[in-house]
Parts: sequence; C-alpha cells; structure tokens
Amino acid sequence: MDVLVVDDSMFSRSTVSHFLVEHEYHPIQCADGVEAWKALQSPQAPRVVVCDWVMPKLCGLDLCRHVRERHALPYIYFILLTSRTYKVDLGAAINAGVDDCLNKPCAEFELIARVNVGRRLTQQQDEFQDELRRSFNHSHQLLQQAPFAIACIDEHGKIVESNPAFAAMLGFASPDELRGQNLSSNRFNSPVDFIALLDQIKFAEPFHAVPVTLQRCDLQLITPRLWGRPITIEGRNLYHISTDFTLPQ
Repeated sequence: MDVLVVDDSMFSRSTVSHFLVEHEYHPIQCADGVEAWKALQSPQAPRVVVCDWVMPKLCGLDLCRHVRERHALPYIYFILLTSRTYKVDLGAAINAGVDDCLNKPCAEFELIARVNVGRRLTQQQDEFQDELRRSFNHSHQLLQQAPFAIACIDEHGKIVESNPAFAAMLGFASPDELRGQNLSSNRFNSPVDFIALLDQIKFAEPFHAVPVTLQRCDLQLITPRLWGRPITIEGRNLYHISTDFTLPQ
C-alpha cells in the first residue's frame, strides 16, 4: 500500500519512509505541501498521508484542509506530525480534518499503528462503496422495471436518471431522451415552485403527494402528484422523485 510522506526535512522523510518499508508499505516522498497536493490529484493517489505540520509554501494543516474541501471519494486518512502539544493547536488540527496526530520525532511502533488504522479504515470504505455500487446497480434494475414513474434529479432540476414510466408520462419513447433536461423550467406548468420543493428536500423535509401540472412533449397537460426525498449516490447529492402515474398494463 502506498503512503504519502510529506516533510521539508530530508532526514525526517527518510526516517518515516524507512519505518514504512520495514512494514511492507511503499512510501512516496514529497518535500512540501504544494508537491503533495499535486500528487493527491492523481486517481491513484495514496490513501494514507503522513505529513509534517510546519513546512514552506503549504503547511500540513492547509494541505489537510485542501484534501477535505475536495469532497471527493475515496477518503484520504491524514496523519499530522508535530512538535506542538498545546490543546489549542491540537483542536485546530482536528477542526481542519486531521485524523490523527503524532509528536515528532515519532516512534516506529506508534507510526505503524496509526498507518495500520488508516489502511483498515480506507479498505473498509472501499468495501462499503463496492457494496453501495452493487446496491445501486440492483436499484437501477428495479427502477427500470417499476410500473410507476420515477426519476433522479440534481439540485437544479436536471434529470440524471429516469425510468420508462417517467419518460412515457412526459410523452417520450425512452429515458435517454429525458436525460439532462431541466424538469423545473421545461415541464412545469403550475403555480408549484419546483425549486422551492427541492430546497425543502435539501433540509431533509421530503414532500408527499404534491399536486402539479406538467406539460408533455406533445403539449398535453397532465396532473400527477409528486413525492420527493434526498438520496446520495457515490457521493453525489440527488433527489428521488416519484409520481402516481403508472404505465398502462
């Protein structure tokens, strides 16, 4: 397993890297935070980072903030090396998203114990994401087979995914024709504010049986009722919309 070692001191980098090699880890060394941030942009970036706090260009705390602000999967386990012991400093590290802190110079057994924790947690997250992906694929199959109209949309009202019943409800032959269309601006023909409904979902307030008027592609008007709730798929916040429209048997 790769571990990113970030320190402006060559001696410290070499020492930490030696400890890691002794326990069958593969260290990747960076001399400052800017170099490390570039390395973390790669899809094959290490999942565990061992980083010094005080460095030129970009300190360890700011590097961790960059990592956390990315909001992207997979998760990166961040270990901060520091000689600071004040509670206020440790509090700042935790608030920045640091997973663990070690005093410099760190003992080999302490470092490896923390890295082992990072490896276990990232592996567990990978297993969870794999299971979530399998569940999503299964749900996708059920979505396509459902007799009632269902769609997933983003926060702007654009259709990300829909089933044949939803496409038929709006007069389309295939869900592919609907993908990317803006449901709020193109299809709503009623006093209901669709974006307001989405805002309601954002605050974990699902809506139930809201009557709306929708315009089909053939300009006919239909009046289904909508149900909506928030969902998260592979780290993306989406909204699950269902209606009482069903395909004729």
